[in-house]
Amino acid sequence: SLTFSVNHATTAGGAIFNRGILGVSSPVLTAVNFIGNVADNNGGAMANAGASGDSSPSVVASHFEGNAAPYGGAVENDTASPSFTDVTFSGNQASAAGGAVYSTDLGGPVTVQFTSVTFAGNSAHTSSGAVYNGLRAGSLARFDHVTFEGNILTAAGTGGAVRNGGNAVF
Repeated sequence: SLTFSVNHATTAGGAIFNRGILGVSSPVLTAVNFIGNVADNNGGAMANAGASGDSSPSVVASHFEGNAAPYGGAVENDTASPSFTDVTFSGNQASAAGGAVYSTDLGGPVTVQFTSVTFAGNSAHTSSGAVYNGLRAGSLARFDHVTFEGNILTAAGTGGAVRNGGNAVF
């Protein structure tokens, strides 16, 4: 196994930044622990940005715990297509939105797949204690065998567990 613990980025991806600009950045991460990582803007543990390339990381049998960022306490996705299988997100915090995961398609389509994932005890300030799905036409978030438990907002806002502003399949 591999552990990323207490790392910090001044912009995005406290532990890992996968940027597929003009190429491919699609690592396979198996049995990885992301613990206590921080980013000053997006993705406390991991940020995925396809830009004009491909960012499609696959995260399997892994754990995100106690990570923090304003957007996507654990993970932020923009123009990326990550998949998460047998993953636990617990105790992650966003000072704005997406306590565990923040997805937006400002740069292009996003497809996010969650399979056998647990979101427990994550928090955000005003939107989506666990998952912020800000996707538009052409993008998709899919949730298969997913559990949401004890995710909260710390101020008045929307989506204690999920804020869905786009296409999603539950």
